[in-house]
Amino acid sequence: MSYYLSVCCIIKNEKYLEEFIIYHHIVGVEHFYIYDNNSDYPIRDRLNNFYFNRLCTIIDFPGNAKQIPAYQHCIKHFGNQTKWLAFIDGDEYILPKQDWSIRDVLNKHEDTHALGINWVIFGSNHYDNTQDGFLVDKYRMCENGQNHHIKSIVQPRYVSSACQPHFVNLQDPSKYRDCKKNVISGPFNNNYTIDLIRINHYSFKSLEDYIKKHHRGNADGTPSVVVHQNHHDFCNDVVDNFLPDKYLKDIKYYFKLAATNPTIYCALNKDISISNAYNHIFDNAQRENRPLHITDRYLSFDKNIYRQNYPDLQGLNDEQLELHYINTGVNEGRICDRII
Repeated sequence: MSYYLSVCCIIKNEKYLEEFIIYHHIVGVEHFYIYDNNSDYPIRDRLNNFYFNRLCTIIDFPGNAKQIPAYQHCIKHFGNQTKWLAFIDGDEYILPKQDWSIRDVLNKHEDTHALGINWVIFGSNHYDNTQDGFLVDKYRMCENGQNHHIKSIVQPRYVSSACQPHFVNLQDPSKYRDCKKNVISGPFNNNYTIDLIRINHYSFKSLEDYIKKHHRGNADGTPSVVVHQNHHDFCNDVVDNFLPDKYLKDIKYYFKLAATNPTIYCALNKDISISNAYNHIFDNAQRENRPLHITDRYLSFDKNIYRQNYPDLQGLNDEQLELHYINTGVNEGRICDRII
């Protein structure tokens, strides 16, 4: 098998898709099978970046009521590539509570064929309008307690069929369990388990987001969500900072990593060849504490000031300008942080 843990999801116009991928990569997901269900901006174009290209297999999957067909397709065509496969939506974030990674949790359940994980539903945080920034940072208010719905991480080789978004049919139903070894027989679990692992379900978000979700419809073909006038009354009961306190710093770092220019990276790290740049950024940059961007080493560098200061730099684009400063400007003592 190529992977220990992968995610299968069907996506249509998910604003926070990059964050969803980066977060789950941090907590141990090695690969993503993303089914693009008529996104306005095609996902294979949106994620055309070395970081996401390495992590994602994108399948164009247009049409209505395609969630279960997507799950079935994934099991059939990719199930032999991964030991565990999580069936989740783009607004669902699997959160280990006592371990760092999902893999740490799954290692304790090798004899389980499907692991059911309960939701905790997050509300609007009283926002009327779509928010910029990180989803897990902006939305910190949730219901007070465990929702009885589950989503599942399964071992595909033991799955007979995917029958609905929350639950699969196993060859041996007694192997469908929660993280406390209780047997699960359907899409609901009333045993308290969110002290060990849970899914933060950011289903409401702002009122503006929720209205867009209503018009988009559900991927499984069920009726669209109902928009309530009292939208802010739902699932804004308590503040929960657990996920951002634990992972937000790493999420921000990996966004920065994904935006790394390999040419600039090699200029900053002279021992790295351009042919190996992407692999080194992906595998080693964080562990070796490498500078990713010019301002990681030259904190006060300002490209606009640097260009304005020197007539011979006027025709350079941003990448050429940064390379000039790294390779030449520093040695020549050129000024990049104030107008001269």
